[in-house]
Amino acid sequence: MLYRGGMADASPPTKRDLLLRLLDAGKVMVQLDARRSGVVVPEHVSSQCDLKLNLSHRFAGPMEVGEEMVRAELSFGGRPFVCELPLSAIYAVVSHTTHEFFFFPSDAPTEALAALAELLGKADTDAASGSQAPRRRPRLEALDGGEGGEAPHRAAEVPEGEGAPKSSARSRAPHLRVVK
Repeated sequence: MLYRGGMADASPPTKRDLLLRLLDAGKVMVQLDARRSGVVVPEHVSSQCDLKLNLSHRFAGPMEVGEEMVRAELSFGGRPFVCELPLSAIYAVVSHTTHEFFFFPSDAPTEALAALAELLGKADTDAASGSQAPRRRPRLEALDGGEGGEAPHRAAEVPEGEGAPKSSARSRAPHLRVVK
């Protein structure tokens, strides 16, 4: 079930259709669990549960978005690598152009779900404490990755400046953040 602005859409798009629509608008970041079966990425990032990769039709290398897999030649440290990303391993999609953020809880690793629960809990706690209304970020949209089930996470506003810890290239701590 896709949640958008408090209302549930009856027939959400497939993950493939959503990705294609966002790619038509411009560059897209996908977050995936590189440990999942079928994922082919460079060895130095293959153990990450929160690997973030940018995709675009404008990148130099070829890219194919199939029914079950994205194949794309991406650059890692200036070196091209043909990646294979099963759609089932992708659990978050962010459009750099439209600023839409979609989360697929049924495909997310437990580390990502825990980070999201902590993030949503902090936002709820801050709102309940009556603190001054912070500037708002884009809405988080939860999508069910399975057939006909309900997405367990609701759409939520995340206060500006709040969120999970920032990562560096060396950090392996899983996290989710809303990208503007």
